Amino acid sequence: MKAHQIQDLIVRIGAAAGVAIAMLVTINTLTAVSQQHIERDLASYASHAQLQVAGSDAAKRA
Repeated sequence: MKAHQIQDLIVRIGAAAGVAIAMLVTINTLTAVSQQHIERDLASYASHAQLQVAGSDAAKRA
């Protein structure tokens, strides 16, 4: 291989590595955001369920 071919190969490998790192960062960010949304939704659901149970108990006592 000639020097310019080796240099071109190194540039291409570097570019591919950069794209791979960007993909990993994006996937990691999306996973973290999804997890936060799931936790928020579960907390909201649990709070709503507790309010329904409390309301049901209060209605039974009345």
